[in-house]
Amino acid sequence: MKFISFRIENGNYTKLKDAIIKLSGKTPTAFFSAIANKIISQHTTDVDTISSKESPLSNVRQIRLSDEMLNQLTLQADSRHWSVAKEIRFMLNLAMTTEPVLLDEEVEELRRARNAVNT
Repeated sequence: MKFISFRIENGNYTKLKDAIIKLSGKTPTAFFSAIANKIISQHTTDVDTISSKESPLSNVRQIRLSDEMLNQLTLQADSRHWSVAKEIRFMLNLAMTTEPVLLDEEVEELRRARNAVNT
């Protein structure tokens, strides 16, 4: 079993805790655990309505990145002809899944290699 944590200001934690308890009746730990388990079990239609009151979880988040992180994300996004936002979503998805994720170019390369062996 893995332990996952993140840092948040004390005042913001109190606000988050109160909001989560009000929405779902769960502690923040139980709430985030339920979200993670829903994602893992691939109940994608249920991920948007985790709380007991069926409220949507389609919140927009603002994140802070160092210049180096933004440069790396921009380079990766440019190489795939994606936006930085799409690259961030892809990287998050990649980090949350245990299944191998291949890009279209990688799949195409594997097909070419397979076809070369077959001929």
